[in-house]
Amino acid sequence: MRRWHVWAGVAIAVLVVLATGWLLFVPGWAVGAVKDRVATELGRSFEVDGGAHLEFSPELAVRLDGVRLSNPADPDTAFITARALRIPMSAMQLLSRQIDVSEITLESPVVAFIVNDRGEASWDFPSPKQPAPLEMDIVKGSVRYFDARNGQSFAFGDANL
Repeated sequence: MRRWHVWAGVAIAVLVVLATGWLLFVPGWAVGAVKDRVATELGRSFEVDGGAHLEFSPELAVRLDGVRLSNPADPDTAFITARALRIPMSAMQLLSRQIDVSEITLESPVVAFIVNDRGEASWDFPSPKQPAPLEMDIVKGSVRYFDARNGQSFAFGDANL
């Protein structure tokens, strides 16, 4: 009977450790942090449809699935849509819930360079007060360009940049 109590105690301890670990490591906070950063620095809305997930290989990272960066010149289209946005981070950044977006990977993005009838470009961002360095990798990306003023367009896809 005593052995049964020990096993029950061990099982409860494991459940407490798992619940605590889940609360510490669940990456949902990263969605809000990235949305706030994009709104502050780019003046655009950023949507995440698929939630946030932790990746442990090849390095610790937060992956945001189904991301979309708005295009203020044309609300019906997005400037960038991607299957996933991957942001590497250290264990300390994860524990302190700080995210560094100076290095990102976009998986299967579609980048839409669009000029509308009024000449407003989808890539026209406000100039940052202090430009931050950004290293961006694009995996299997597509790029579209369309100028509504004269009908010029081109596209390419399946590019790694």
